[in-house]
Amino acid sequence: MREVADRQSHNRPVLAGRRMRGALLPSSFAAAVSGALVATAALAGPADASPAHARYTFAVNDKKGPSPVPGARSANRVIAYVANGDSGTVTSIATATNTASTSITVGHDPKVIAVTPNGRTAYVVNSGDETVTPITAAINIAGPPITVSAFGSESYAIAITPNGKTAYVVNVNAPGTVTPITAATNTARPPIPVGTESVAIAITPNGKTAYVANQDSATVTPISTVANTAGPPIAVGNGPDAIAIATLTRRHRHQPRPSGSPTRSTAQPDIRNASFAASCKRFLEDGDAPLA
Repeated sequence: MREVADRQSHNRPVLAGRRMRGALLPSSFAAAVSGALVATAALAGPADASPAHARYTFAVNDKKGPSPVPGARSANRVIAYVANGDSGTVTSIATATNTASTSITVGHDPKVIAVTPNGRTAYVVNSGDETVTPITAAINIAGPPITVSAFGSESYAIAITPNGKTAYVVNVNAPGTVTPITAATNTARPPIPVGTESVAIAITPNGKTAYVANQDSATVTPISTVANTAGPPIAVGNGPDAIAIATLTRRHRHQPRPSGSPTRSTAQPDIRNASFAASCKRFLEDGDAPLA
């Protein structure tokens, strides 16, 4: 059975991008990023398949999904997906050879791409028609577009939860909403109102909260991913247009002993051997106890 390599650790920082066309962000964080025109997916395909393109030969298994043809060996393939805003297409690039494949037709003015953590689906946000196009990475085929907001709202950013179950799409001019998409069915849920001119989104590594930067209202709106409800806005500086989340590791330091507490135990061990008892007695007389 074909397996897709998970290239993203849930403990890594989750980044989000500026509202600036052409901005590129590290592809290793593409599974939960907004503002990226390039995203990567790691695929497992037949090792003898040509690395010059992203498509591989797969046999269909109704229960387990696409799998390599019998006898084919598996090898990871890393594919870069590029959103071409002016042509309404996405181009996949085999990173092993830096060779582009045939472009995939998506919606009008694709702005950003995010890939699920398991690498199976690339979600393309089409800003010109407020839709999201899912692309099956194994075969580079686009699925039906998902409408995420009313026409004219300009969908602009996307982030995917670390478990890959939900994608959150930011709609700039509605005046500002976020639309959750259920990845299992590729269906949109009701939009969540946030601030004005929402332009960026990032999700915490534990997947519980999405933070949305609202440019015109100078706020950040937290969204509970469990209830899909927005919390009170957080006032920040003027014109926030990017957001990033980092996980800090707390260093465990030695805790000082309370004042007056003994530094060593004075409890007597269960002594059954005479020579050992004599040694214990000497330790106790010196103010030390033997280790149990």
